[in-house]
Amino acid sequence: MITNLLTILGTYTYVLRRDLSVEIGKIKSRLEAVSEDVTINNSLRNREEVRMSVIVAIKNLSAKSGNKLSIGQVVEISDVIMEKYELYGIKPSLAISMIATESSFDYRVVSSANAKGLMQVMDSTAKPYLVSYGVAWHGDVLFNPVVNVRVALDYLQHLHEIYVAEGLESEDDYTVALLRYNRSIPAMNELLKDPQGLQYTAKINQIQSELRKSGVF
Repeated sequence: MITNLLTILGTYTYVLRRDLSVEIGKIKSRLEAVSEDVTINNSLRNREEVRMSVIVAIKNLSAKSGNKLSIGQVVEISDVIMEKYELYGIKPSLAISMIATESSFDYRVVSSANAKGLMQVMDSTAKPYLVSYGVAWHGDVLFNPVVNVRVALDYLQHLHEIYVAEGLESEDDYTVALLRYNRSIPAMNELLKDPQGLQYTAKINQIQSELRKSGVF
């Protein structure tokens, strides 16, 4: 009799443990799913917060410069900046600072060297990228803010990767790439010898610092 009771009790205990283990497994799976959803939601929320800070910064800086962009242009430019941030890690504050330095947000400006648009892109620089984008070349294409910013940031990243490979700058440092972006190689070498020549990067760094303080990543 006692043996039978012990057998029954043992069987009951085994079943109870098995069922409890199954339930614990289900609860654990649910918690993992909830945790993953929370992570995804936080990521999406953080991305949207960064995007909104970029939109606000471009809107305010373009208005302050006197070259106010339309809200449609602001959003389109912001989306390109976010795209390149997620693809390359180019900080939005750096991209915005470059636009402010290069053109003061005047998307129709042309320099004495014939550099065009928001980020002062040369025709010769743009043409290979336009081919890869499937965008037809014409004289005014670089006055399209989206095209201009996309070419400029792709080109900046190309330069950055060259100088990282050569050991001239780290993954998080775009100083040499910025100098090359702004100057020819001989002119860049002269700038590196002359501290006064670093005014271009100094201006970008100053604007970027102010943007970071205002909450733009």
